[in-house]
Amino acid sequence: MKKIIVGAGALGRVMYDFVKSDFDVECFLDDSLDYKNIKVCNKLVYTLEKNEVDQFVASRECILAIFSPSSKENLINKLKKIGLIIGGFRSGSSFISDSSKILKGCNILHSAMIMNSSLVGNYVHIHFNSVVGHDVKIGDYSSLGPDVTIGGYSEIGKGVTIGMGAKIIPGISIGDRAIIGAGSVVTRAVEPDAVVAGNPAKNIRNNKPYEI
Repeated sequence: MKKIIVGAGALGRVMYDFVKSDFDVECFLDDSLDYKNIKVCNKLVYTLEKNEVDQFVASRECILAIFSPSSKENLINKLKKIGLIIGGFRSGSSFISDSSKILKGCNILHSAMIMNSSLVGNYVHIHFNSVVGHDVKIGDYSSLGPDVTIGGYSEIGKGVTIGMGAKIIPGISIGDRAIIGAGSVVTRAVEPDAVVAGNPAKNIRNNKPYEI
């Protein structure tokens, strides 16, 4: 089966290595003109200019390789307008509980684990070795880096970014669009739009650090 990878940057190259054994990657598609007329992983990169978009009509399936939730949401709206079908990728080495639900367009990479009764929203990216505990909810467009652990009963909002190696202890609520820094240990609720980092994680966005 032929598929298109959307996003020709670093994550696009990583995704290519993950998916090439399962799918024939036809080309890359990117909304940045920086990639026009070049190759990535020996595959042509097309942009969203009108003359190139005409090549990608309805019934063509793509896999998203965009980590930033805000960039992901904006690009998805463009892709829908031109008729591309946004699929997802689930590695055969990942574990997903039969009682959990994964919505459309999600990437779940190698050795990731989704435990009992969890809900993963639309267009969520879960990188390799990450663990989503039981009864966790993850909102649309959110992205988890490698080696993230989310404890049971936690609730992750829409458009949240969780950096590599971060740990969320059980029962924590993370507000929409929050950013959790790499290696952070989150022990208390995080407000929407907050940027937190550290162990224990502290709010750094307003230059008024406090433990959370």
